Formats: sequence, structure tokens, C-alpha cells
Amino acid sequence: MSSRLTGMRMAGSWWKVSCLWRIFMGIIIFGSILTFIPAIYYFFSPSWSSVSNAIKGRAKASFSLDRVFILQFLIPKPHKTDQQCRMHTCFNPHRCGLNDRQKLSVYVYPPYHLPTVAGDVKSQIQNISIEYRHMLQAIIKSPYYVDNAQQACVLIPALDVLNQRNVDPQTAALTLSNLPFWNKGRNHLIFNMLPGQSPHFNTSLDVDRGQAILAGGGFSSWSYRYGFDISIPIFSLHGGINQSWQHENVHRQRRWLLLSSQLHYHVKFHPGLVTLADDNRILILQRCSNNNNHKEYYRRCSHNQSISYPIILQDSTFCLMLRGNRLIQSNFLDALKFGCIPVILSSEYILPFMEVLDWKRAALVFNEDQLLSLPAILSSISTKRRRSLRQQGMFYWHSYFRSIELITLTTLQIINDRIFFNSARSYSDWNEPDYKHNQLPAIYRNPPIFYPVMSHKEIGFTIVIPTYGRLNSLKRLLTTLDTILNLKEIIILWEDRKSTIPSSKSLMKQANITKPIVVMTSQNNKQNKRFIPYQKLKTDAVFIMDNAISTVSPDEIQFAYQTWLEYPDRIIRFPACNQFWNITVRHQQSNVNGFINDKLMILVGPAMYHRYYNYLYLHKMPQVVKDWLNTDSDCEDIAMNFLIANYTSKPPIKVTPRECFHCSPNIKYTKSLSTPFQYSMRHVKCLKYFNVVYQDYPFMQTSFRIDAVLMDNNDNHVPSYKKFSNVGTY
Repeated sequence: MSSRLTGMRMAGSWWKVSCLWRIFMGIIIFGSILTFIPAIYYFFSPSWSSVSNAIKGRAKASFSLDRVFILQFLIPKPHKTDQQCRMHTCFNPHRCGLNDRQKLSVYVYPPYHLPTVAGDVKSQIQNISIEYRHMLQAIIKSPYYVDNAQQACVLIPALDVLNQRNVDPQTAALTLSNLPFWNKGRNHLIFNMLPGQSPHFNTSLDVDRGQAILAGGGFSSWSYRYGFDISIPIFSLHGGINQSWQHENVHRQRRWLLLSSQLHYHVKFHPGLVTLADDNRILILQRCSNNNNHKEYYRRCSHNQSISYPIILQDSTFCLMLRGNRLIQSNFLDALKFGCIPVILSSEYILPFMEVLDWKRAALVFNEDQLLSLPAILSSISTKRRRSLRQQGMFYWHSYFRSIELITLTTLQIINDRIFFNSARSYSDWNEPDYKHNQLPAIYRNPPIFYPVMSHKEIGFTIVIPTYGRLNSLKRLLTTLDTILNLKEIIILWEDRKSTIPSSKSLMKQANITKPIVVMTSQNNKQNKRFIPYQKLKTDAVFIMDNAISTVSPDEIQFAYQTWLEYPDRIIRFPACNQFWNITVRHQQSNVNGFINDKLMILVGPAMYHRYYNYLYLHKMPQVVKDWLNTDSDCEDIAMNFLIANYTSKPPIKVTPRECFHCSPNIKYTKSLSTPFQYSMRHVKCLKYFNVVYQDYPFMQTSFRIDAVLMDNNDNHVPSYKKFSNVGTY
């Protein structure tokens, strides 16, 4: 009886547990149904096709920023910010090699938001600010934009976090982590200008963003991830005021030595400002007591006198920037625009775009304890230095900060330069107002010591032939060159102004060739022009030769190109004779032996090199060397060797044991120097002079030669395997 009662009690207990378990599971299922009601609704709604396309990466450029999509699949926990991120640890550059444009590809998400349990979509929609809308539209209209997320190098969320005061950090972090291609934030870029919230006001965005790059305003040296994050300015509402960047704004006389127009600054600076106000060269402006919130931004007061802001900035030489709740404020851009030199009292602030802009040329930075020392320091700065600082600051504003769109595109340009560093803008491009670098084709800014991310579509080389009217020998040479496999084009520099200049079509017809020919002329008859970076050059590899040289076989030129592909930063050359440069006594002799591999320098012709050196020759060659060459053009090949040797610190490469030309014999021999031309005393003078100019002897002696495979094998059964059968024949 007792065992039966025990069994009944146990059965009753299991029944109760089962009921409780069923009730609990029912609650869970009911809650899940309520949670996914909005997701199910949007899945079957007509707009789901556009959401699906966006998730698959096929959203078109015409998508509307006003249409908000609801995220369907939720990850409950966002990814914390990785403070140790660098480009080599938190960025995948392989996504950027999907095009051969050498340009960044950027995808902009359509606006996504989290679903609510009740399906109240409107409560989740945060209106995108006008500033962020302009930023996204600038990206979509830019050459960087792609409409396929799978092909994008950088992805930008349409979630507006420019001002953290308008953002719920937890909701924003959860929204980011649920984006379709988030991947812990890798290869994502987030813009924020006003970080931090009361009472702490941190110097970076308080939103968990994983491994995403932050383009932020107000970075300190403690929160900035060097080489990864990008410091941007806080945009000024005065950016749209019409104020031309003119010469008179740089040179005009200014009444005040130092101006403080900042409304919000740390209370500890107040006693120092009161002391500075006693100096009649310094103007301290405060908030006007009768201003309302709208007008106070355009008015400042001093001793109950109302002053128009920011026009007052153009009457002061220096403008004081103090730390407030944030390290910097929007008055920084106001000062740059109106030619007021920023004086920043914070050694921790990361200046905008400091990765590429040299702020020592446009602003002054001091420690906070130097406030009272500023009048003496600023007074000691010369007029010339002040003018230079003012001009550079106005140049920075005009080039990079005058609009919210320009700030956005400059940010993308910096990331582009990080990834495609072989085509990155130089220091001069970023910092010199009158620099003419961009007038050249972009390819001339691709140093050959860097390999491209992807192979160029235009594979091959161009032959440049300076000619002096030897038309018959030129036609014979063209007929021979037409058989070269990778030859893309022939450029003829016609230097005989007395004879009739033939057209390209007539030369092709007379020589019976199919390779395209370009005939170019110039006003002077100097050989310097063969090293000019012509826009006609469409290939990186350039083979330069004289039409009097006809003993180089097509196989040898093709083999030189194959060698150049492996060593694009070197001069590839067939030696003619050995030159000797005695470093001790600074004189030169020559020898007729073309088989010795010891060499210091190989002259250009016939030789193959990278066209980038044409750009260096024209724009980076010391001016004194250019002036020398204008009087003695026979030394241009020596100047090119000095230039390349100083640039690469590498010797040239000799190919094939060929002796094609002869040099006049001399008596003594010391160190070897292979060249194709007969040297005269003018060459010796050039060598001595260039050595003085460069203050160094850059050439390295080497015993290195590259030969074709099976070149020396004369077996009758082997030639079918020889790719270059006419290399090294004498």
C-alpha cells in the first residue's frame, strides 16, 4: 500500500513538472513569435527584394537614404573595440585587389536598423543628419564607389554617429554588429566628429566597433590608433560663408597679435585669459549676455561691445585654441579659413589628417602651461614666418577642409594611399600649394621599386629612337623591330629640323611594319628630351636606342624585356666596352673588352629601364645638373646613371656576353665601368662635376650577368627548345 502511494506521489510530481515545463516552453515560443513578427512581415513585404539584394551586395547606387531596412538575423552581442588594431592586423588588403584601377573601392550600406518586439519601425528610425547625408552622397558620386559589397575594399555603414550626443552607444553597436558584411568590423569605416558624452567626454567614439577604422574628430594621443584611425576636423557651420582664398588675405596687415574667440573652454584657463586681456595687442572675446542660442554663434562681445564672428578672425595674426569638454572645437577650421594662425595649447591633440599634412608649416602647438608665455613667443616670430604659416593654413583649408564632402573624400584618399602605396600622393602633393606633380599622368608616380597589386593589362614595352635624319637606316631598323613579340609601340624623336619630317603612316608603310609608330619633334636639338616623361609612353618598360645601332637582335631586346620584368628598378643593358673610373685621381680610361662583367655604371643606349625614371629626371634632378646638361647634352646618360644609382643604391644588370660596339683604347686600367659610347674629356668633366653635386660616388661594383637558357649550347637537337636562339651571337 505504501509503495503504491509512493508511486502515485511520484507520478503526480512528474505531471506537475511536465506542466510547468510546457508552460515555460509556451512562453518562450510565444515571445519568439512576437519577436520575429516584424522580420516575417518584412520578409514577405514587397520591399524585401531590395533588402535581399542589399544583403547579397547588389544594391544599386540609386538606393534611397530615406528608406530604412530592418535587420533580420540578430547577433546578441556586439564586438568590442580592438585598441591594438593596425592596418596589417585588422584590415584585409586582399579585398582591395579586385580591380586594376589602383583605386579604392567603397560600398555604402543602405540604412539598417534593429527590429522591435512590437514591430514599431518608426521608433527605430533615426534621421540621418544633413552633414552625414552629404558625406554619403559625396562617396556615392565619387570614383571610389561600387554598388557591389562583395567587390568593395572599404564598407561604410549608413548609421549616423557623427555626434555621439544623438546616439545610444548600445543600440548603435548592436546595429553595426548585425550588418550583413560586418565581420567584426574588418574593412569598415565609421565617421564621428563629436565623440564622448557628459560627464567624461572621451576623445574617441564610445561605441563598440570591433576592428573598424574610425575617422574621428578630437583624437588624443592616447586614443588614436596610429596608422589605422584617421583624425578629421570638427566641421564648422561657417564653412559655407563666402570668403575667397586670395592673395590679399595672406599679406594684409592685422590689428591684433592674438585673439581668443572660443566660447567653451576649461575653467582653469580663465585666470590666464584675464591676465592676457591686459595686453593691448590681445583681444579676448566672450559670449554676449543678451544673445539667444541662434545668434550667439555669429556674435562675440568684448567690454559690452558686440563683434561679428568669424569676420573678426581676419584682423588677428594668431588665434588661440583651448581645451574644453573636447580637445578641439570647430573654431580651428574658422581660423584656417580666415588666415588666423592656430595656436593650440594641447600637446595631446591629433591634428586633422596629420598622417599626410605637415602641421608645423601651418600651426603652432604649445603645452597648456605656456599660456602666459605666448605674447613673448609670438612677438618673436618674423613677418616672413607668419606669412608662410598663414598661407599654408589657408591652403590646407581650401584643399581639404572647405566642405564636408571634401573632408570625406580626403579621408578616402588617405586610405587609398595606404593600400596602393605605389601610386600614393607624395609629401609635395599634399603640402605644397604650387606643386605641379598632378599635371603628369598618374603612372609616373608609380615607383618601380614597388610592385603593383595586380598585373597591368598593358603588358609590353616601348622603344624610343632618337634619330638625326638617317631615314634609310631607320627604315631597316623598324623592319627588324617589327618582329619583337612584346613590343607595343615605337616612338621616334625626330631631331633633324632641316629635313622633312615623315608621318607615322608613311614610315609604317615604307618599312612594311604593323607596330604603331609615333613621330615626335621638339624645338631644340638636345638629347635631353629622350628622357622626358612623355604622355605617349603607355608602358612601364622603355627601351632606348639610336638608329645607328642595328646590331642588337630582336631576340636580345625581347630577352632584355624578360629580364626587366624580374628587375623593374634596374637598368638592363648590353655592354659595349668597359670604362674605368679611378676614384682616387678622378679620371677615366676605356677598354675594348666587352666580355668582362665587372662594372660600376652602364650608360643608357641601348638599354631598358622603367619610365618612372623619366619623371625623376625631369622633376627631381638637381637644378645645377640640369643647367650643366643644357650646355653639354652628351652627359645626359651619365646624369641618368647618377640619378638611378642614388635612388636605388643598386648596380645595373648586364645581359648576354655581347660585344657589339667598340671604344677607343687607352693605356691604363683601374676599375671597370661598362659603357656604349666613346668617352671624351667632356665626359670626364661631367663625372667629376656630378660627383661634387651629389657629394657621393653612388655606383656599386658588381660581377653579375644574366644569360638566356641554353644560349651556349650549339647541339643541333637543342635549338627547338631555345626560346632566344639569336642571343649572344657575334
